[in-house]
Amino acid sequence: MELTLAFIGFGNVARTLMRLMQRKNAELRDRHDLTWRVTGISTARHGLAADPDGLDVNAALAAFEGGGKLDSMNRLPDVRDNLGLIRAGIANTLVELSTQNPRTGQPALDHCRAALEAGLHVVTANKGPIAHAYRELRDRARAGHRGFFFESTVMDGAPIFAAAREAYRAPRCSASAPSSTARPTLS
Repeated sequence: MELTLAFIGFGNVARTLMRLMQRKNAELRDRHDLTWRVTGISTARHGLAADPDGLDVNAALAAFEGGGKLDSMNRLPDVRDNLGLIRAGIANTLVELSTQNPRTGQPALDHCRAALEAGLHVVTANKGPIAHAYRELRDRARAGHRGFFFESTVMDGAPIFAAAREAYRAPRCSASAPSSTARPTLS
């Protein structure tokens, strides 16, 4: 499976994730049959780059960290903003890490909505979309058979939601009649 990733927001979290994926590239491919390429990056201060064939990740990291702009890497001149990047059809997954207004969840909430409407999976570390529209976004993702992942919004990425969704489906916790020796058992 190939992930084509569009990043909105390219701060410390996004860059650290990108470096981790680079380091784990062989493991992702060999153990999980997963390949990836970044097809878009949009930032508030450093511009936007989009390329359906994939961006040079190292060049993007160097440009950003050197205080430069990403615009010279943009191969889609009609794509000029976050929603344009989401709707460009060059990614199957949105990594939403933009700066947001905590009172409204914006613009992260609109990015998540637009991505699900466009048929993308969504990964976000922003609490706003979860706090303001969790059920709506969950239902949109389900209706479109897309993933909506937000584990990093809680306890710095403790995978509690994935564990509940995936690992703990079959076992059920049950208890005997209350007594001093009763212990819950997994069945």
